[in-house]
Amino acid sequence: MRRLALAGILAIGLCACDATAVGVQPSATFAPCQAFTPPDMNVDAGIQHLKTSASVVQVTSACTVRVLIAGGGGTLAAFTNKEIVLRATSRTTFGTASQGDLEAIGRFGLKPGETFTLSFDSRNFSDGSYPINFMNR
Repeated sequence: MRRLALAGILAIGLCACDATAVGVQPSATFAPCQAFTPPDMNVDAGIQHLKTSASVVQVTSACTVRVLIAGGGGTLAAFTNKEIVLRATSRTTFGTASQGDLEAIGRFGLKPGETFTLSFDSRNFSDGSYPINFMNR
């Protein structure tokens, strides 16, 4: 009986906070596509060039996509099985679009559950999004 009561209280608390079980705010507002300069490249590749695959959760704007990161070792381990928002920058290269095409993500027709390979920088922007280096789309 105690477990059932605790589960009910937790469910009500999560609903009241408008949060999901993983703590992601589903209705977060992100900065405009051209709002950020790509981060400094004079850092170790283990910080700025994390290679992995991701599953699409939701396209959040023409230049951002919420994904579930597959994971890996080193710095990437902190992102394993976590939802993050990735952002195209002027340095982003794509498999099927021009480098720096800030609105390419919105045109790809990405659907929830689709997977792709990518590399991204582990240093997030002030709105919480992470810069994409390469997106295999």
